[in-house]
Amino acid sequence: MLKNDILDLIESFEKETWKYINIDDKFDENMEYIYLIEKEIRNINESEIKHIYDRLIALIGVIRFKYGFESVIINNLELVNLQKIIESISLGSDDIVNQYNYVKNLFNDYIEKIDSMDFIKNNYLNIQGKEGLYIAVESLKSLITNTEYRKLLDNNQIYPIIIDCIKLNMGVADIRIMEQKYKEIIKLIWEQSISNKLDEDGNFRFLFSNISGGELRTQANLLLNRPKQSSCSMISSNFIATYGSSSRKIGFIYPNNSNIIMASAYDLGSNVFGTGVVNKEKRNSTCNT
Repeated sequence: MLKNDILDLIESFEKETWKYINIDDKFDENMEYIYLIEKEIRNINESEIKHIYDRLIALIGVIRFKYGFESVIINNLELVNLQKIIESISLGSDDIVNQYNYVKNLFNDYIEKIDSMDFIKNNYLNIQGKEGLYIAVESLKSLITNTEYRKLLDNNQIYPIIIDCIKLNMGVADIRIMEQKYKEIIKLIWEQSISNKLDEDGNFRFLFSNISGGELRTQANLLLNRPKQSSCSMISSNFIATYGSSSRKIGFIYPNNSNIIMASAYDLGSNVFGTGVVNKEKRNSTCNT
């Protein structure tokens, strides 16, 4: 840990606060404790860096609980007792680290029990041109609320997912960065949802690449010999619609360990597990492999 690491953390946090909406008259007063560390950091001894860093983390954490995206969770879930404890914390306290850790543990206990995301009202519903953002918000919500998806998560992933969902819903997140962040989880969902064969009840979900138009052998060779990727549809025993012409329903079925590069917005909105509910796959569920 170096002095510059602490200064970088302060700069990064300050940029984060520009996106906060729950600012009140006391916000600047609270931020002064952060700026005080920034002023003093260059003159402290190396032996004090760990103590200063721990204090800075606590200050940042409490400010987030008061004004940040965490406050959206606390306010919307009406965690009144937690709010009172947070409001009672003085950022000038010598015991700020212990107080923050206590509040953080209480907060984490609430987070781990969240299985409904109804407190996040999707801001993009029925707004033309924002359909992709609407589905992206719903997809993040599904990682928490869908029991099969949630099994793929560690408990320590739940909190950042909820925060990212709030950021995206408030329009303060970069969708491209977020897509990369959740790429591996989405890949796991695909791998576990797609079948390699019909089960004993005749159920299936396949990746299917349709051959349409032209002479069958020629078109098949073109599809088979594509140098990089193929466009596929996801078809199931409950829903079949293929990408491309409807003139021919023949093609290739890909295994569930295919390398899926990207998926359409309609795939993100699909309930691919569908445990105990009616299948909700929409339109032509297409992906590239």
